[in-house]
Amino acid sequence: MLIRLLNRIGIYRRRLKSVNLRVLDRGVHDASSVELERTLAKHGSPWNDIRVTPSAQYLRNFIEIMCPLPVSGVHCPCLVIQSNGWRMTNPVRMRIKLEALPAVEFVEVESEHWLPTTQPERLCQLVDAWVMRPFAWF
Repeated sequence: MLIRLLNRIGIYRRRLKSVNLRVLDRGVHDASSVELERTLAKHGSPWNDIRVTPSAQYLRNFIEIMCPLPVSGVHCPCLVIQSNGWRMTNPVRMRIKLEALPAVEFVEVESEHWLPTTQPERLCQLVDAWVMRPFAWF
């Protein structure tokens, strides 16, 4: 709230760095196994994120990711497609959290990074097949 108040009275960062996500993701996709650790560090660094995100938005995002997932409000079939990589998320912890969903199906895809970047065709195949499947209780 304090940052939003400061923003309203004209106190805010006038210049934010820009980031080209295509170039950033291409670096991960093209990195060798030796370079991958260093390249992925750019993605998970809060210091890099704060340079390209307005402060108030960054803090709102941070607060939001600290909130528990509202799985009790979901009442439909769910498909969870996640990477098996441990560098960006923990697939085991995520599975434990999401197992409370009704009629949930998990699929793990080989990847250390964001699936739409590393496995776009596989992601489309999985979603298309799941959506076209008939659900008995739906």
